[in-house]
Amino acid sequence: MSRKSILWSSLPLLTILGFTSLAHSAETIQVPATPELSPDGKTVYFSWAGDIWSGNSEGGEARRITTHPAPDTAPQLSRNGKSLFFNSDRTGSSQVFQIPIGGGVAEQITFHSEGSVLEDVHPQKNLLLLSSQRDHAGRRPYRLIEKPIDTSKDERVLFDATGRNGRYSPDGKNILFVRGGAPTYRKGYQGSQAARIWNYNVENKTFSEPVSDPTGCRYPLWAADGKSFYYVCARSGAFNIWQHRFGEKNDLQLTNDPSDSVIGPAISADGSTLIYRQLFDFYKLSTKAGAKPERAKFFHRSSLVHPEHEALTIRSTKDATVTATGLEWAFIAQGEIWAMDTVLKEPHRLTDTPAHESDIFFSEKGEYLYYLKDNGITANYWRMSKSQPTEFWWEASDFSHEQVTKGPEEKWGFSFSPKGDQIAYIEYPGNLWIAKPDGSEARLLLPAWTSPEYVWSPDGKYMAFSLRDANYNSDICIMPTDGNGEPVNVSQHPDNEYSPRWSPDGKTLVFAGRRHSTSTDLFIVHLNKTTHFTSDRDRRVLSAVNAMKKDPAYKEKEVKEGEEKTESIGRKTLKGLGLKSKEESEEQEIDFDGISNRIQRIKLNGLSPGSLHWMPDSKNMIFQSGGAIYRVEAKGGSTPAKHFSGSGSIHRYKDNDKLYLVSGGVPAFLQKGKLTKFGFSIPFARNREAHQRMGFRMAWRTLRDVFYDPALNNRDWDQIRNKYELAAAKAPTSKIFARVMAMLLGELNASHMGFYPNPWPKDWKFEEGWRTYTAHLGMRLNPTNRVTFVHPDGPVDRPGTRIRVGEQITKINGETIRSNKPLTKMLTGRLDRDITITVKNKNGESREITIRPISYSQARSLAHTARLDQRRETVEESSSDTLGYLHVARMAWDEFEKFEQHIYERGNGKQGLIIDMRDNGGGSTADHLLTVLTQPLHAYTVGRNGKIGYPQDRKVYASWNKPIVVLCNENSFSNAEIFTHAIKTLNRGKVIGIPTAGGVISTWSTSVLDLGRMRLPGRGWFLPQTGEDMELYGAVPHIIIDVAPNDLPSGKDPQLEKAIEILKQEVKEKGSILPRPIYRSQRGK
Repeated sequence: MSRKSILWSSLPLLTILGFTSLAHSAETIQVPATPELSPDGKTVYFSWAGDIWSGNSEGGEARRITTHPAPDTAPQLSRNGKSLFFNSDRTGSSQVFQIPIGGGVAEQITFHSEGSVLEDVHPQKNLLLLSSQRDHAGRRPYRLIEKPIDTSKDERVLFDATGRNGRYSPDGKNILFVRGGAPTYRKGYQGSQAARIWNYNVENKTFSEPVSDPTGCRYPLWAADGKSFYYVCARSGAFNIWQHRFGEKNDLQLTNDPSDSVIGPAISADGSTLIYRQLFDFYKLSTKAGAKPERAKFFHRSSLVHPEHEALTIRSTKDATVTATGLEWAFIAQGEIWAMDTVLKEPHRLTDTPAHESDIFFSEKGEYLYYLKDNGITANYWRMSKSQPTEFWWEASDFSHEQVTKGPEEKWGFSFSPKGDQIAYIEYPGNLWIAKPDGSEARLLLPAWTSPEYVWSPDGKYMAFSLRDANYNSDICIMPTDGNGEPVNVSQHPDNEYSPRWSPDGKTLVFAGRRHSTSTDLFIVHLNKTTHFTSDRDRRVLSAVNAMKKDPAYKEKEVKEGEEKTESIGRKTLKGLGLKSKEESEEQEIDFDGISNRIQRIKLNGLSPGSLHWMPDSKNMIFQSGGAIYRVEAKGGSTPAKHFSGSGSIHRYKDNDKLYLVSGGVPAFLQKGKLTKFGFSIPFARNREAHQRMGFRMAWRTLRDVFYDPALNNRDWDQIRNKYELAAAKAPTSKIFARVMAMLLGELNASHMGFYPNPWPKDWKFEEGWRTYTAHLGMRLNPTNRVTFVHPDGPVDRPGTRIRVGEQITKINGETIRSNKPLTKMLTGRLDRDITITVKNKNGESREITIRPISYSQARSLAHTARLDQRRETVEESSSDTLGYLHVARMAWDEFEKFEQHIYERGNGKQGLIIDMRDNGGGSTADHLLTVLTQPLHAYTVGRNGKIGYPQDRKVYASWNKPIVVLCNENSFSNAEIFTHAIKTLNRGKVIGIPTAGGVISTWSTSVLDLGRMRLPGRGWFLPQTGEDMELYGAVPHIIIDVAPNDLPSGKDPQLEKAIEILKQEVKEKGSILPRPIYRSQRGK
């Protein structure tokens, strides 16, 4: 994957027509998931390729149990062993279904529109253990939920605390569950975000943490006797299986693989057998002492819609080139090169290789077609020519191919010099090279650590480029192409400038930049002082002189030998104005002296310029913005006007009125306001395995070249490719491909990573007339339908519809609530409807109210707001209103604006502030928050009859110089961690809570062919005192205080309590930070 593809996708849009069926030969099952064992451990049930399967737990042929087009996963045996429960998206959200063990019709068990994830089946009762989000506050507020198998019974939340991966003890009296956790396939993480196993005692309603390790503990499984449990922990390197016996100090290690982790283990009901996945296969392990794991390899003979070749129809491209005449186009589709004329419009295939071709260019005369040939490991430029030069490209069948660039480093960013006698290209990591058209005499023009955006001057003597410095500021520079000179910074501005474009006459350079607030504008600079200082009248004088030269009376006289040359026509007039004639200004050197002072702004009034190009007259420019093409005069103060109501990737102008572009994914030209398109349709059979192999390789190479730590977590990256490539190539679905990609990413042990697949085969969707939701009434009910909590500002917390805690709901829309009809079903339907509620108060009196319900997402938001309001009230009440509280949810601009407002709103009149960064997932505004909290206190003012203060309009932001305390926890992440580290580094205040996650890397993303998108963590952050990498080095609070699972939901907050205590002390110790004013009249008195 080229650096170019990080910014611009060059892939065609595809319409998938269908798939061919595989023959019923044996096919290996790789990367199965969610195993479940029969009570005796002899049969395994698992999910793979969207269905539920079963087989002998020792391996062999697997039998498919479900065949629905929706994904089915996570099978669990019923207590009697006659049926399977499993999760499926068959009704549009994740629900639990039940199916006979031998297959058949599935019955839906759960119905809540928020979905349910099946965790376990109760060993003694007809209950399912689920996890899902409902109406609770907090970050990812998953709750464990019990749901009777009887569909006439409703669910109940077991306890108000976050939890997943719950497992009943054999007697049902305890539940082991997991809180937190790093991504499943990440190897080597140690920190506060590691998974923790907790035990919930159902009878006593108490929590305990039986095991703990900074590497993480997950996947708890009870032993059959209930006296111990198995779990997965990485204390020995990779995640292995351990056994914890209650009452004993030392845990027993059962597996000991140092490289690859145990994933998703299951245990038989008799406790004799464990099964788990490691890498791509299941492994079976007896729980007897000294047993060794045995691989259980599976295959199937089912007919699956996972073809070797996908039948596609290609109708678009984003990577194309056109000949100088505009009569022939070449374009990229599915990694191959195609040629097409503009009359027949029948694409003709020019390449058929395992490599991926892209970035194509016709030479000026059209005799060569240059392209980037990429095998996923290396990428170099080649050129092809027709064996019969007189043949058209769209009919030729025989070609010669020559390699133009050499070396293992990836290349991108190809271009021709204006005369076509040189080429330029970029080589990893960003070095700009110049060579002859055949690649010979290559020389390094500009060494760079990141990719420049460059353009040739019209005479080929200079190169203009934008390049980021170490502070990630991009400036516009010019340098000679002969290498005899250093780059000259033309823009010299602390904000980013990019997209330099040279006018065709070579006199003006334009570029885009963001210099004024958040608006992007164009900036032009006249490269010669004389041109720059020309006034409008001077330009008219120059035009008048040039026009007069057409008059025969002023024809230049021929100078004979021996005669003295007279001053040229009009020269006297021009000389008096300091101007040059047209002929004198043709060859014009660049005046670098004071060049940045000659920059003029062209306001774009909110438009964001893309695909910026000059028109051939050197007087006007065009650019794309918001689905339209705009035209603007190349003059300071000009205003852009819409040129065409359509968009596209602009390629070149012919003359001054014909614009060639790719619009709507097809070649086109725009002339006199009319767009002519050359559409096409190409039937194409794509080899699925080769395509996925190429995508995997490109992702692997991109990580190798872009990941912020050049040591790549001390991994042998070539060996890593060999380890995963085949599995990625053979993945039958996007979910399994993504699973293999997650394994690849996990090798780097880094935050800010992820692969997000484009679904294939295409996701099945539940078709219905409208989306149904389980409506939320704005309150929580207990099993007897009495109100236990009212969401502030919700539907039943308003005048006329207010319901109070303790009142009872008896009817919904006139229908009596009965024990044999779950409330979930009664409330599921359209959300945009009114619901009438019958309410009985504590005196037994009934009344009816009608409300418009809300979604569960809205209810979670209201609960979150209520929790923050409660914290603020606690701080103010506990401090006699001397301390303030504010929470920063994200490091985003809208949150910063709230922060600045709250500094005034909640800090005004206060002596100290508690800033809560808990559960803050990060962003980019740490420096803005720090500016508010660390503005230098260099003076204060007092107006007549006024008090001590400072003019707010003189400040960058509202400021706070009084004491603060910062709260953080394991979910304070990324930019929130940078902020927390900074508070400690700057000694601005105390930090209280739990160490932050240790996940600090700046990340971008890139497309991986059409397979999906991948995050690219490319910039590390380091502490200035020690140089320590903040990744895997969370900010450690001055005072560490842990919380129990149910502390925060119940309103107990020991971290906040300690913050109040500490801040009170600091306010008392520091007192007033300003002395009283001493007026000049009081000096010496």
